Amino acid sequence: MRKIVFYFAVIFFLCASALGAQTHISVPLNHPVYQLIKQLESRAVFTRLSQVRPYTRYQVRMLLEEALAKDYLLSDTEIEIAKSMAEEFTGNFDAQDKHLSSAAQKGRFDFAGLGSTASLGLTIESWTKVDFNDLVNYYFSTPFNVYIRGDLFVPWLSYNANVILTFDRLRKEPFFHEGQFRPSGMGFHQSLKNDWITDIFTYNDIAFGYDMRPELTASFNEGRTVFRTGILQGIQAGHGTGGLVISDTATPFPSFEINLRPFEWMNFYSLLGSLGNFSTDKQNSGEVQNQKMFSYHNLEFFMNDYVYFSFYEGLIWGKRFEFTYLNPFNIFMIAQNLTGDVDNMAIGFSGAITVPYVGKMWFDVFFDELVLNDFKSPRTETAVQVGINIPVPGLPFSSITGQYTKIEPYTYTHYPQSYSINGMNTGGKQIYTNTGFFNQGRNLGYYLKPNSDEIYLSFDALPIPGMELSAAYSLIRHGTNLKIKKWRGTDGKLYDKEDDAKKTGGSATAVHIFNDYTINGDINTYLNYGVVGKMQRKDFLNDGIYDWTNALRLWVSYDFAYLKPYLPFKIGVGYEFAHTFFIFNGRDSVKNPDGTTNTVAMFKNEFTGGFKNIFGIYVQIYQ
Repeated sequence: MRKIVFYFAVIFFLCASALGAQTHISVPLNHPVYQLIKQLESRAVFTRLSQVRPYTRYQVRMLLEEALAKDYLLSDTEIEIAKSMAEEFTGNFDAQDKHLSSAAQKGRFDFAGLGSTASLGLTIESWTKVDFNDLVNYYFSTPFNVYIRGDLFVPWLSYNANVILTFDRLRKEPFFHEGQFRPSGMGFHQSLKNDWITDIFTYNDIAFGYDMRPELTASFNEGRTVFRTGILQGIQAGHGTGGLVISDTATPFPSFEINLRPFEWMNFYSLLGSLGNFSTDKQNSGEVQNQKMFSYHNLEFFMNDYVYFSFYEGLIWGKRFEFTYLNPFNIFMIAQNLTGDVDNMAIGFSGAITVPYVGKMWFDVFFDELVLNDFKSPRTETAVQVGINIPVPGLPFSSITGQYTKIEPYTYTHYPQSYSINGMNTGGKQIYTNTGFFNQGRNLGYYLKPNSDEIYLSFDALPIPGMELSAAYSLIRHGTNLKIKKWRGTDGKLYDKEDDAKKTGGSATAVHIFNDYTINGDINTYLNYGVVGKMQRKDFLNDGIYDWTNALRLWVSYDFAYLKPYLPFKIGVGYEFAHTFFIFNGRDSVKNPDGTTNTVAMFKNEFTGGFKNIFGIYVQIYQ
């Protein structure tokens, strides 16, 4: 018996020593390996790939091995790049080497024993962006990621535990579109003056914060069955630069995921996430919080190597214990009606066709609300995306992407829902939950605001091992209307006239809100179903004040670890030029209910265009 236990322990120790690079934790979506995968997919070198990412390290390594097995389809430079990436995912785990020089090169110490592996290390990143047209508007973020990750007891269970400490000055201005702004350290921020910061998006001074991105993943059947829980850096479902229902530009959130690939021709993915927080804001006459849940599942079909189709559902629901939404195999549309139709339900489908060495074409359609016989109705809340990715012959892992995305008015939004479990606040008012498809002020899906569209063109390449190159152009158009003035009484309700508001307690506060009867393009403003028939009809580019933004972006980065292993850092530099102008369509002013007038000049910060010349630099030390 002792010999059996001894041999069992030896086998586990040897396995653990060899499994340091075979962990199943996710590969962040900003890793250049996804450009390699995208380009080889458009050439049909890779086929039948799930469009839900991120992939695990094991899955990426298998794809790189497949690419190298088909090296006759790659150029010499592409083979060199694929081999370099394969070495990264094979890893240089060595539990016996505890020399400080090795740790300084790798940024970590490796350990093994009892069937487990552990790498204790540090990753440092730094983003800096400055708008040279207004030097006050600079963005700075430096997260220090202290982690321990590896395999736990068995080779199919991997973990990543970390603490992220950040030093930031987070501003939206040095971005050509505020949807591109990605805050870090969402858990907590405090200024160096010892002030607790509630709005990190507008704070002017340097602050520090902490965050985490834990992950626990179990993977079976050669990566065909994956269970994962954690707070991932980014999740995306879709073929293009951003998914319509879930995109990597969303604020990270805790989630539990299931990915099942029972057949070559079918893949099933499910996600259950927790969004928001319990703090409340006043929205019209109610106390509104954003504490809610997100359920999503996607059934993908691979008709053959070249034809793809998927059907998905997304659901935002107030945080409660609801079995119908916890079961990933339920049909959420039916479940929502069975539970009383009190949640925000959306469906969608997508398809793609790949022509070998010609390119991949795709479409994605998202239905938040739909009036089948009236597409001009504001209640037809949809989003659509079509695109094509074309490989560039003769250039290593290079492709051209063309994409059009349209987000209709009120898409992703939803009226605040009163759930009995919310109860009352200390003032005796009912608390509502905002069940829109967003989290902490950012879309879960594509980054555009409602009532927007985008024409996007890009060239992306991996010209040599370690280098990324990108050039992109965007034309973004977004429409909204002026806000009107109303008065809030002491009872919290809104009134058309000041005198009526004062009757509730002797005082009144002026507030500016969007008119229920006009089209607007704000993620926090929902459709008033009670007046839909009297509302302004949708007429894109003509139904409001429209801002047009032309943006050009250039980016190049190089990972010096590909040059010499003892240079464990990556540097990227970029430039963005953006020009925004407004077309007012004769909507420079609006009448208030009390007879006064609101003008564009009163909201000049919202309707000011101009030029931006944005320079950025990115530095990463260790991976």
